[in-house]
Amino acid sequence: MVGPDGSRTLKFTDVTEASGIVATGYGMGVAVGDINNDGYPDLYLTNLGHNQMYLNQGNGTFIDVTKRTRTDDERWSTSATFFDYDRDGWLD
Repeated sequence: MVGPDGSRTLKFTDVTEASGIVATGYGMGVAVGDINNDGYPDLYLTNLGHNQMYLNQGNGTFIDVTKRTRTDDERWSTSATFFDYDRDGWLD
């Protein structure tokens, strides 16, 4: 946006609720990676409490796949990463 004096103004729109992400616990970190090779970045939230895995639907929304992917860990997690350990083209 450009203001009346020609200056640029920024606007932030909070889309948290519409995204489907319902973070629980006390957040410690996040890892971003395309876990299903669909071209959209997925999220893994680490917490003091249960960790959460969210699958990006490609339309601005995410679904919680924590149970399905067996990625919950209720211990204190501070960080995580994705990488292709076995070089098969899929993140491990």
